[in-house]
Amino acid sequence: MASAPELLPPPRPGEKVRRYLEEMMGRSEEGGRLPTIDQIAGHLGVSASTVRGVVRQYRRKGVLETRKGHGTILRRNARGRPLTIGVNLLPLGTGRPHRPHRLDWQERIYLGASRKAALTGQPVSLLPVMPSNPGPGSGEGIVETLIQAASWVDLLLLFPRNIPAGDLARVEEAFEREGKGVIHINPPSLHATANFVSAGFFDAAFRIGQAWHDGGRRRILFLVHHWFSNSVSARLYLAGLSCGVRRDEDPSVSFRVLTMPTTGHESGVAAARRLLAGPEPLPDAIFCFGDLLAEGCLAVFREAGVAIPEAMSLVGGTGLTPAEGVTPRLCSILQPMEAIGEAAMGQLIRRIHEDNAPVPGLVLPCDLSPGETMRPAELDAFSNPSIHANPTIP
Repeated sequence: MASAPELLPPPRPGEKVRRYLEEMMGRSEEGGRLPTIDQIAGHLGVSASTVRGVVRQYRRKGVLETRKGHGTILRRNARGRPLTIGVNLLPLGTGRPHRPHRLDWQERIYLGASRKAALTGQPVSLLPVMPSNPGPGSGEGIVETLIQAASWVDLLLLFPRNIPAGDLARVEEAFEREGKGVIHINPPSLHATANFVSAGFFDAAFRIGQAWHDGGRRRILFLVHHWFSNSVSARLYLAGLSCGVRRDEDPSVSFRVLTMPTTGHESGVAAARRLLAGPEPLPDAIFCFGDLLAEGCLAVFREAGVAIPEAMSLVGGTGLTPAEGVTPRLCSILQPMEAIGEAAMGQLIRRIHEDNAPVPGLVLPCDLSPGETMRPAELDAFSNPSIHANPTIP
């Protein structure tokens, strides 16, 4: 007598959902919308939490994405197309055509991001998202271009140049509404704790200020561009420097801020001439937001016979554009631009794998170029700081 066929156990709820999704994805076009979580749960007779858990697994694989108001969608890169990452930076070969042997700061971030993208194990395409003429005063055009990009790029690497903090929030909100991640280069605000990679502006400026104070400098000047209220990096420099020189603790410290129209060489020249012609004693230490500002100052002060670094210490804030052949060699904060690009790309990939959840902000330490515009003892103090103040933002 033939035995009865063995009955297979019914599939588990999660397996039912996986089979259903695989079938639906096989029939859907890229960008096609799948049924909602509740619709799938009702059709299969399983709980919504079970469906949500399985969809989450596919999102981590980069196959599906969930957008508010749009439901669950088959990703554009689900069938081998590159993951598209927008960047509002100039790509390699476009930053400094007059100095082809030297990478611009934007190109260095771009290079780091590209290097990391090549190691992710999935096809990634970096695309510049810039208006046709991103010059001074083009902030609104940049913002609108970035907001529009939320409909066609998968992720965004966002640098705050020419964009006020409120508009940075608008751009991020546009992407988050689409279920797409944003990582900022530099914190989008002083209070930001997530979704950014930054150089350690506060710490570097604090250590320079501390070295100056320990070395007897008391007339401190922070030289910066006039729009620094919109620049978180400039405000972090300011906060770190003022703490380092013990501005609020030592009554002998004179601390001034001088704003100039730009961060260019000409503004540095104009600032130095103004200081030489002014009624107040010259600063004995000047921290410049940009290297070109510092170089302009250095040229004028050297011509006027100011002893550098004996009578005046001078430091640049970017470490990116030192003039060739300038003596003495400028001391400048070295921002790790390529490492910032690599870390930012890693943060973006992490957001994909974690369902676009926020990731903790990352601050990378800065070094100081071995220049000649600080005393040797001050350079040593920067490398081996002694903590006299709590290096936190007031």
